[in-house]
Amino acid sequence: MLNFNTAGDIGYRSTGQVKKRLLIRGNYKLVAGKFGQPFTQGKHTTLTGKWRRYENFPTAEAPLSEGITPPGRKLAKTDVTSTLQQYGSL
Repeated sequence: MLNFNTAGDIGYRSTGQVKKRLLIRGNYKLVAGKFGQPFTQGKHTTLTGKWRRYENFPTAEAPLSEGITPPGRKLAKTDVTSTLQQYGSL
């Protein structure tokens, strides 16, 4: 027999809070299905996908002064790689 967790396994006072947390946590995993960016992978090519994300600029820490050009900042990038797999059901 399989083991399942039910609301009865959790104390009465925390049942509502735990259900809310689990629901919010589950929604994050479903974001890719709603807003994912599909793309076509060519036949006989790599099984690894690579995407690049640019980070936000850090918050300015000093006030601006008239006649003085603030120093420039470089974009910070993060490369994300993943093994491509197909998911689905019939």
